[in-house]
Amino acid sequence: MKYYPLLLTLILLAFFGSVDKTYGQGTFLDNFNTTSYSNNNGTANFATNWVETNEGTDPSNGRIQINSSQLRFRNLDGRSIARTLDLSISTAATLTLDYNATSRGNEGLRVQLWNNTTLAYETVATINTSVSGSISHSLTADQMSAASAIRFVGVDNGWSNGEIIFIDNVQFVATSSPYISIDDVTVNENAGTVSFTATHIGNPTGGPFTVNFQTVDGTATAGNDYTAIAGGTLNFNGLVGDTETIVVSITDDTLFESAETFTIQFTGTSDVSVDITDTGICTINDNEVVLGNTPLTLFREFDGYMDYTSTAGTLRTQPNTVDPCAITTSSSNTLSSPIPAGATIDAAYLYWSHSGATMDSQVTFEGTTVDAQVAYTTSIIGLSFYGMFSDVTSLVSTIPNPSTNVYDFSGLTIDNTGSYCGSSVVLGGWSLMIFYTDTSLPASTINLYQGFDGNQNSSSTFSLSGFY
Repeated sequence: MKYYPLLLTLILLAFFGSVDKTYGQGTFLDNFNTTSYSNNNGTANFATNWVETNEGTDPSNGRIQINSSQLRFRNLDGRSIARTLDLSISTAATLTLDYNATSRGNEGLRVQLWNNTTLAYETVATINTSVSGSISHSLTADQMSAASAIRFVGVDNGWSNGEIIFIDNVQFVATSSPYISIDDVTVNENAGTVSFTATHIGNPTGGPFTVNFQTVDGTATAGNDYTAIAGGTLNFNGLVGDTETIVVSITDDTLFESAETFTIQFTGTSDVSVDITDTGICTINDNEVVLGNTPLTLFREFDGYMDYTSTAGTLRTQPNTVDPCAITTSSSNTLSSPIPAGATIDAAYLYWSHSGATMDSQVTFEGTTVDAQVAYTTSIIGLSFYGMFSDVTSLVSTIPNPSTNVYDFSGLTIDNTGSYCGSSVVLGGWSLMIFYTDTSLPASTINLYQGFDGNQNSSSTFSLSGFY
């Protein structure tokens, strides 16, 4: 029985000691002890210096300035000053400041904080009595963010040169928990790997802890664009500033794609006091080359008992003379001539082109997603156009009767707005070429030329090679 009080005391000490280490305070303070708008006199630094509006930002001159180790406002009409700080990981924060308004005349000064929900400043106090005093305000959740800010602005524009208010000791005392921050990264598709850095910020914990993480698909998908991580673990030592690295493998494909993203998401921690709500976004930039203003060049030569057939469609629904902007979302057509019975399909190529500032390298053909393997671009009157090529031989070869099949095309993004419409240059269409061998045909050579160049109300001449 003699040991129970001692045991209870040890448990309480351990418990309260853990709380003291887990939650702490950071102080953002400007006591204006030097004539500078960049003073940081607390344990934490403001995100920016003081910035004046409608007046040159000079701490030693002007209607707003640092004077006698205080922030002085005189004849303030239409002017203000603000400073930002990062309170994104704070669980509570209190603003305090001192003021001297004994020479204010009949003017007043508003103390305002940025509200990150309404995206506007809101007044939390007004200095409108001719006394010296202090202000204390507990910030709301909406006032604590990465964009937290304080601003001083006059109540009206009727100030005179003799009306003066002083501000001093602007201080935010912020309470925060331990927080794991992870950076956003950008990588080229051919980089091989990408590294994220996770950092322990805020306050220390009572000891080492672990954080679990996983990758989450965005527009980039695991298996196609990167290698998924399902149950990764990071080991932190509990001290602020400790960093851990996450390495993810990146897949370099041959497809033409827009920038794609995936996310690192924290899923759990061995210390429940640690905030793990942050996420890291990776942007993968495509490394395939888009060919610009490319003349017709020999792409492939077919030799043997060869022939070809084709089909095509437009997503324009009206000629320029009727409606140069009208488009539809899908198009269907059959082959211009049948493939003879017994013939063998050697190649099937899908082409599409469109107007727009952003390349659309992925469409739907026969209900299947098709990605471009070659991409072209050109411009007319400052507007961009794109042309795409993809080998769809394996897809077409599985169609039971390609001669009678109705080929469906959709999913192409076409810009039919603004100058594209006004200049009558809306473009959107597709074509399919199928090359086949039929031993009943005479021997021949078929040359396929590819290129992409822009003309409007004009023509171009190309010299073709590869003839014998």
